[in-house]
Amino acid sequence: MTMMQYIEACMAVKKVTKAELARRTGQSKQNLQSKFARGSLRPDEIKEIAEALGASVRFIDKETGKPII
Repeated sequence: MTMMQYIEACMAVKKVTKAELARRTGQSKQNLQSKFARGSLRPDEIKEIAEALGASVRFIDKETGKPII
């Protein structure tokens, strides 16, 4: 699963449209759609999207299943 597919799955679970996500992140729907199509989200944008969806980005230790930090 790509990052874009993962974000879209999270959007579906949270019932947030791309238009609403664009609004929450302060950009146009067209701009957000272009970034999804190109797969060109920067790490800071991924963090912002996660926050807009009421989530966070974490690195999880595969052995323990716990956040590294």
